[in-house]
This record gives sequence, structure tokens and C-alpha cells, in this order.
Amino acid sequence: MSFVVNIKCPKCGNTLKHMPESKHFFCEQCQDELAMKLINGKITLLPVYMKNEKSESIHDE
Repeated sequence: MSFVVNIKCPKCGNTLKHMPESKHFFCEQCQDELAMKLINGKITLLPVYMKNEKSESIHDE
């Protein structure tokens, strides 16, 4: 017996795409890559890497 499970992005609610080559999930809207982990008996989606939103650019003065 097989079944399909739709997994939603925790940020935007968009359906995540499965990436079988890496066993991760990808949100096309947020551009986030997520991994499924079992924590304290619950399935949790965690970001694969964190984007630095406060990154600074270097300008020539």
C-alpha cells in the first residue's frame, strides 16, 4: 500500500518538493532547503543552512 503526503513550508505554506538525491525538501517560493528530523518523537523540518539576512556589503570609499 502506498500513499502521498503533502508537506507544507513552515514559512509560507507552499507545498514542498522532495529532493530524492539529497533526501531534503525544497520550497520554490521561499527558496529554502529543509531537512526532516525526528526530535523528541516528532517530525520537524529544519533549514539545511541559514541565510545571513544582516550581511554587509563592502564598498570602496
